[in-house]
Amino acid sequence: MSEQISNLLYGVIGGGIASTSIKLVENYWIGPRLNEQSEARKQLFRYGKPLWYACQTLQHRLSEIEQKMDSPRTSLAASPRDAQSLSWYTTKHGNYISSSAYMLAVASFWIISYERDVVYLNFGRKSLTANFQTKIENFKDSVSNRTSLWLNYLNGIGEQLAEEGSQEPISFSNFCIKLLNEEIYLEYYMHLFDFLSEINQGKFRVNIRNTVIALFEIKDFLLSNRIAIQNR
Repeated sequence: MSEQISNLLYGVIGGGIASTSIKLVENYWIGPRLNEQSEARKQLFRYGKPLWYACQTLQHRLSEIEQKMDSPRTSLAASPRDAQSLSWYTTKHGNYISSSAYMLAVASFWIISYERDVVYLNFGRKSLTANFQTKIENFKDSVSNRTSLWLNYLNGIGEQLAEEGSQEPISFSNFCIKLLNEEIYLEYYMHLFDFLSEINQGKFRVNIRNTVIALFEIKDFLLSNRIAIQNR
């Protein structure tokens, strides 16, 4: 009888320990891990569409520029230092180069947002995270490798588009207004405008081609993993 009671007690104690262990694993390992993946997935979808669109518009613009590199256009040789009013940015004099600079900065903005809020979270498989990070690095390298746009500056042009209290970049119109009215803001972006002018002179052909490819690969990653839905 005493042996049966002992076995019963051991069973109860053992079951309690096992149950407690399972709850500890659920509460302190499985639960947080699932929550982290869920949060990462939400962040992925939050940024997926604007990042895809930013890559699409920049890819289209760079492809257009690439096709005409043998015939330099005056619209890419313009300098915002010549702007006397806001109309310079909205007409043929400065719109093309200004919008090109804005497109590159917007792509950088969304990539920085992704890296900050998503990449360092575990959003499913480690291979998926690593694959995405590789594509981001390919984009950065394609733009900055052996060009005048250093990596930190490439990040900076995106950071300078951040709007206080918002997760969105400033609009193109506000970008132009800041360039016109804030000398220090203009000074910061002049390096980007000079870079675009160098492209207009036929420089960095390989970089432009590789950047177009890198942008396509980021878009393809977002679509194939159902993080963004392509506009029809």
